[in-house]
Amino acid sequence: MSEFLGYRIQTTNIGKLEKILLKAKDSIHTKAEEEYHRLLSEEICELIDDITLGVRQRPNQPLLDEAIAILNDKISRAEIAGSGTEYDMRTGVALLPDNKYTYVMLSVSNMKLEEAFRSSEGIEPYKVSDKDGVEGSRSPAAEKWEQFRKKYGSQPAIISATLTSRLTPDPSKLSFESPLSRAKTRARRAMTSRILNSYACGKEIQNTQLMAMMDKALLRLTDDDIAEEMDAMVSQLSMTLIDITLDIIVQDPRKPVAEPAPTPDEVLQEEGGAPDACE
Repeated sequence: MSEFLGYRIQTTNIGKLEKILLKAKDSIHTKAEEEYHRLLSEEICELIDDITLGVRQRPNQPLLDEAIAILNDKISRAEIAGSGTEYDMRTGVALLPDNKYTYVMLSVSNMKLEEAFRSSEGIEPYKVSDKDGVEGSRSPAAEKWEQFRKKYGSQPAIISATLTSRLTPDPSKLSFESPLSRAKTRARRAMTSRILNSYACGKEIQNTQLMAMMDKALLRLTDDDIAEEMDAMVSQLSMTLIDITLDIIVQDPRKPVAEPAPTPDEVLQEEGGAPDACE
């Protein structure tokens, strides 16, 4: 069911609107930071596991920097294309004052950010779903938005604002799944790919065939023999994949590893040995 993301605020006063929207912007920014670091954590796990399994070579820069570059590129492409995925973290509003309310049209792809906006103080959901208007009946919200559509046509925004600002990575906000959890994901992907290749019989899978074959592959994953093989794969992978730490991802391969400081015994040996206790 599709849904039009409409809201309203019980004021037309510009000062009050600004305060409410600034609070909403803060809430969205907090949630966007959470989403960004969740996606960055996933990207780091993918990168390190690929390197561990020999899928790609270790980059000549810190793994954190490499993952940030990969994620930022995905975000940029998603925003340019308007992909509608969680990588598109733009959020904007169009405001239409009317009597005692200001009506708000929210534009957002990542629904975690929509939740943050909806839960902000002073903002009331005023949505329209495709069930509105069934059998000739319309909800008050549907009637109101239809009035705006007729009044303003294709240019409804009287006031517009962007509520999302650029995000800065913070390593302290990263968290990584365990090797076992990542092993389960890798095993599922590998087995799905193997089954797809079996159905393709060595030929390239055409776009028209992909989803039908994918359905078959996903159903096969529950077969006893496949499940048993996946369990063995998970066990092996979980012993191969490593625990990811902050030290690993920030280490710069371009810098020499610092020599450890000599121990007191080593210093004495270099100076000719420890003095005799009897002297």
